[in-house]
Amino acid sequence: MSAQTEKFPKAKRCSGKWAYAICAAVLVAATVLLWRYIRAPDLEKEVKEGPATQLVGEGLSQQLQKGADASMFRIILSTRPTFDAQTGTGTVMIQNDNGNHADMQVEFVLDATGERVYQSAVLSPGDEEMYGKLSAQLAPGTYSATAYIHALSLDGGGTIGTMESGISLSVTGAQSVSAQTPAGKEAGNLK
Repeated sequence: MSAQTEKFPKAKRCSGKWAYAICAAVLVAATVLLWRYIRAPDLEKEVKEGPATQLVGEGLSQQLQKGADASMFRIILSTRPTFDAQTGTGTVMIQNDNGNHADMQVEFVLDATGERVYQSAVLSPGDEEMYGKLSAQLAPGTYSATAYIHALSLDGGGTIGTMESGISLSVTGAQSVSAQTPAGKEAGNLK
């Protein structure tokens, strides 16, 4: 290439009509933005007091946390309950946490057959059931089962929600778990 400058064709200019149309559009957009900027303080005055405007900052956080706490529940549950084959009694170790806003009831269902073999008493917040009795006679062995934990309305309005947990249910014939029950206590709700 030579040391001469390359010549490029001249760019076409927009016709006058297009230039005016673009300028008008830019001017309208700038006017709208300026009007909204100037009018913004007046818009705040038009907002009416209501529940949404009262819940700001920490108040909103507390209200949201209160709703979350009411919909959650905690329970302590043994995932390896053990029962005696002869008596059907055993250690279940179920505790409804004091902080819950619901009663709890737990049932054990065998995965292989779908048979419910245990159902706890209804436990109020803070109650526990350490010992229980199977509702069906099972041969010694280990059974894969599901614990269904039902959260029940405190006012007797029914089931609020249900949670599932896989458990390994053991039935032994060598040692009676009921012999380990504290003297004078029967299987069931203990405090």
